[in-house]
Amino acid sequence: MEDFIGHHIEGEHRHEININQSGAFNKSLINNLVDISVSNDWEEAKHEWRATGNVWYRPMRYLDTTIQELPEPHCDNHPNYCVCGHPIAWHFEVENTENGTLEILGSEHITNWMIIRHLKENKGIPEDAITEEKIIEWMKEAVKTMKAEWWWKEHGDDWEEMFNEVKELDLRINVRSNGQYWDSSTKRHEDKMVIAKTKTNSLGKMASVVWRWNHPDNPRRQIDTRGYPNEKLWRDVQLLFAKAQRFEKQLDIQMEEVEQRKSYIREQQAKQDELAEQRRMMIKEEAMKIRAEAIYERDDKTLAEACEYYDLPPFTVEKGNNEWERNFLKDMKGKIIARKQLSPRQLNRILQIIMPEVAEEEPATSKQINYIKKLGGEVLENMTKTQASDLIGELLRRN
Repeated sequence: MEDFIGHHIEGEHRHEININQSGAFNKSLINNLVDISVSNDWEEAKHEWRATGNVWYRPMRYLDTTIQELPEPHCDNHPNYCVCGHPIAWHFEVENTENGTLEILGSEHITNWMIIRHLKENKGIPEDAITEEKIIEWMKEAVKTMKAEWWWKEHGDDWEEMFNEVKELDLRINVRSNGQYWDSSTKRHEDKMVIAKTKTNSLGKMASVVWRWNHPDNPRRQIDTRGYPNEKLWRDVQLLFAKAQRFEKQLDIQMEEVEQRKSYIREQQAKQDELAEQRRMMIKEEAMKIRAEAIYERDDKTLAEACEYYDLPPFTVEKGNNEWERNFLKDMKGKIIARKQLSPRQLNRILQIIMPEVAEEEPATSKQINYIKKLGGEVLENMTKTQASDLIGELLRRN
């Protein structure tokens, strides 16, 4: 293996490269490390150093700030720069096992033998089992946790606020059509919306942020695979947060159209139900009318037969001149149809109502006769009740 294994770490991509030891920074690295080593010979001095396993991440934009996030003694000893003088974001701590000196190297200058010593002495991995792939794997794992911790410290509060604000909106706007279904409430085919796993055909023009971040059905959700959102997801959450009101208005318009459609369908259904009820009542009334006519015809036939038994002409209730007479005829009609025995007085009263010209009048009562005499009137021979009543009325008017 070469002395230097450089690893450019940019997001998720790491490219292994070989560093030319004659480069300016490499010469500076060699000189500076030899100066703080026990041996003055680089070939010997380089083996005094090993990686400690400590790694810190500090973005390059902090180079010219006073913010310090490295522990002692590094915060006061060229923070944000490799011992070679090159600006760095990733800070790998190395230790001189001969004199205990601690220094910082960038990812391009952490050397394979330093990592090999760390893996062998600190991790207990046999030297013959330490391959270049093993070294790269250690580099990858070492930086993964540190970058996640830095990201959450830098953006965690903003992320939590924005993501929690837009996650429900995301599941409504970052969706796409996946066929149609019949909606009985709108009486039309509606789009069946599913979560947009990519931006293709997404209403929000982006893949669902919930799907990418922590959706339980996504085996590649970033909360598990990365521990923090990648730049694309972070930008999309910010964009969705910024456009939230516009998207909410868009969804409200769509929802209003659906509700208006449902209201229209309900009104039409109510009208149809009203017409159906009217038709039902008409059919019912017609049926009742037919039934009543059938009963009426049957009763008329039965009444005619019964009247013949009592030697009465067939009659209708309408023959009555007032409500009392009509109620009386209705009651008598029921008795006649039921073949109940009628008294002579009832039979005579029926005749008086339906055939007054041939009805046999009852004679005047003794009270009527006495009252006529008291009023000074003359009692006629064989006077009837009706005659007596009319005479009493005339006498009262005279007096």
